[in-house]
Amino acid sequence: MRLSALLLLFACASSAATVNHRSLQSGGMAASQAAERRAVVAADAKTYRALWKQLIDPSGDPLDIDFAKESVVFLLAGQRPTGGYHVAVSSVAPEGADGVVVKAAVNPPPADSMNIQVITYPYEVIAISTPGVTKVRWADK
Repeated sequence: MRLSALLLLFACASSAATVNHRSLQSGGMAASQAAERRAVVAADAKTYRALWKQLIDPSGDPLDIDFAKESVVFLLAGQRPTGGYHVAVSSVAPEGADGVVVKAAVNPPPADSMNIQVITYPYEVIAISTPGVTKVRWADK
């Protein structure tokens, strides 16, 4: 009985340290063509729209987000030598009072795949179930 209570307590504590996330959009050619990877967060609609136009698509509109319930994280993988690279988010966890750490990898294309031979800038945009986030840190998966 005590062991099952401890396991339940541990499971509850572990799930509290996880932030739910969902993909909004991913792709291989971010508008921001920075050489290095980076993560940026938006906690309000105005910042979100501005970052979307600057980093992802200058002519497109982002999906609607309820910022009373969510924040948005932009993960920009930086410059890659060919197509086929993608950002894979494995988890998001709280960090400090108003931050999150996103564990994600930039996965290369499969070894036997045919890929476009052009420099690309892969990205992933995710919504996270924590409103008001102002800091984000990208950690390797």
